Amino acid sequence: MIKHFTATGVLVTNGTPKKILLGLHNKLGVWLPPGGHIEEAENPTEGLIREVLEETGCNIIPYLPKQKKLEDRVTQLVQPDFILEEVIPARGDNPEHCHLDLCYCIVVPEFTPVFPEHEYSKMHWFTKKAALQLKTFANIKEFFIPRVL
Repeated sequence: MIKHFTATGVLVTNGTPKKILLGLHNKLGVWLPPGGHIEEAENPTEGLIREVLEETGCNIIPYLPKQKKLEDRVTQLVQPDFILEEVIPARGDNPEHCHLDLCYCIVVPEFTPVFPEHEYSKMHWFTKKAALQLKTFANIKEFFIPRVL
């Protein structure tokens, strides 16, 4: 099965109560954190930064751990908090494939998201109780939300 690398930004507020940012995905009809495919010329950190900026309007660079130069040719990248392998069903001309999803939990101040309306119809911050009531994938309710909120 073909595998694609993706990056997901699990944005959580630094206030009390903690909240998670989720968007109602137009194609899938479920609430998801921002993220997407890592492009060929990107490393995972660059893909994460680009995807979150494109999908929320937030520049997360100030909230990420600093990358570390180990030597002239080697940089230690930001480490994902967890990695998921997700089977993506066939849809239209796209065959079934896998996403190797590098997931990063990022604590940020609450902001008003600016999102692409062709991809999301809504995007909001949710408390744990509210997020668990949303229509989303089981792994979001059973894995993401309990881990970050």
